[in-house]
Amino acid sequence: MKKSIIALGIFVSMLTASLPAFSACPISPCESCDTIYTTAGVVNYDKAQKRTNFGVIAKERQLNEFERLVKISGLKHKVDKGNYTVFAPTNDAIKNMGQGTVDYLKRPENRDELVRFVMAHMTEGANSGYCLCEQQAVTDLNCCQYEVQKCCNRLSVGNSCVIAPDIATKNGRVHVINRTLYPYS
Repeated sequence: MKKSIIALGIFVSMLTASLPAFSACPISPCESCDTIYTTAGVVNYDKAQKRTNFGVIAKERQLNEFERLVKISGLKHKVDKGNYTVFAPTNDAIKNMGQGTVDYLKRPENRDELVRFVMAHMTEGANSGYCLCEQQAVTDLNCCQYEVQKCCNRLSVGNSCVIAPDIATKNGRVHVINRTLYPYS
């Protein structure tokens, strides 16, 4: 009996230590976010630490559309080299913008708008979920602010929920989100 209690205690300690830092935040439930931990597939947190922000985005198959937009925008080097937090929208989130909007952003003559789109999903520094929980707003690289809220054991940034938080990389953090950020949503 004593061994079982000790083993259970060790298991709970290991499990708690492996959870994203943001799970320590006080939570107030709401109805707007998914209860699924991630719809972005299985994110390998251990391998992510050996990759750059862009490397994580490129390896996660549910972020392929965002990966393409980053490449077309010419910002791959910025995402790859700088110290940033990237709020990476899933393929479904980008699809929900509408095909016309996505096609518009991909046109060479609209590259400036595409750059603004990518930069709207990036902030300075490697902000963990816990750090974001402490803030009331986050400023993107376009100098626009998005409200940050705790929501359903997750973070809500602007109009989207973080569905795969705290993916630590060599040069920052990636948080997978379920919607593109305003005004692109």
